[in-house]
Amino acid sequence: MSETVTAERKTIPAKARPAVQRFMVLNDKGGIGKSIVIHGLSLELAASGVDHRVIEAESNPRLARVLGQDRVLYHVLRGDQGENARRSG
Repeated sequence: MSETVTAERKTIPAKARPAVQRFMVLNDKGGIGKSIVIHGLSLELAASGVDHRVIEAESNPRLARVLGQDRVLYHVLRGDQGENARRSG
């Protein structure tokens, strides 16, 4: 027996949206799913048309690679330019 599940995406009016403007996902232990949670949230926010930023303060930026970025906060603080900047400059 096979069952089909269908989900609808509903748009939330701007004034009904939560007033949360910043949130953080933190833990001192690695491998607990912080990056995957933020990845999912970022994809959902983007799909909903919400302008957002993801800042990963990590010396080993896993999330940046998943999202296709090569220059992250860690590199900015160190003064690195990132792969794209090195190639073009």
